[in-house]
Amino acid sequence: GTVRMAFLVAGTVRMAFRRPGTETGDGCAVIGKACPRGQDVAGLIRYLYGPGRREEHTDPHIIAGYRPPEDLEPPLRASGSRDFRRLAGLLRLPHDVLGKWGYAKPVWHCSMRAAPEDRMLSDREWADIARDVMHRTGLCPRGQEDDAVRWIAIRHGPDHIHLVAMLARQDRTRPRVVNERYRVRDACIAAEQRYGLRSTAPADRTAARSPTRAETGKAA
Repeated sequence: GTVRMAFLVAGTVRMAFRRPGTETGDGCAVIGKACPRGQDVAGLIRYLYGPGRREEHTDPHIIAGYRPPEDLEPPLRASGSRDFRRLAGLLRLPHDVLGKWGYAKPVWHCSMRAAPEDRMLSDREWADIARDVMHRTGLCPRGQEDDAVRWIAIRHGPDHIHLVAMLARQDRTRPRVVNERYRVRDACIAAEQRYGLRSTAPADRTAARSPTRAETGKAA
């Protein structure tokens, strides 16, 4: 059968779920990527709201976050461009409070992409998936939204979203991030079951298609 999901954590272990008999990760149906951590959350957000390298970004907007999306959406200037200063400042605030105790690279970024043959998921469905990822990774457990990390989920295409978080909790502690790649996989499996998608095959240790430099490097 067709394999449903894949994810990789760059810089650690690359793991992919493939169509049986293929020799590359190109047959992967859905990919979740926890990208290398970075420092520039404003730069990453600007890129995700921009046109992309091949004009592939369309209708960028926030679908979920530590606050309701309408409270976080960057406003439009008179020129038509977005003003990201408030959003970036809100996300950075807990990290700024930690000072020297904060992580050197506090920007956490995970992208999730659906298969071309899948039905188009709604904003609400993607938002549920994003919240489940944040819960399972321990970055924002359910019921701890006022104490956990600040995060957003941006959708800028029909088939994928990006999760962006700062690795600093609002209760002035650092989050403990352990085995996040496996927790992302758990969230993918749960989404398959919830929305009636095909089940994920067992993982192997082969390499999936790498994330683009643009999307993984903008927070560096």
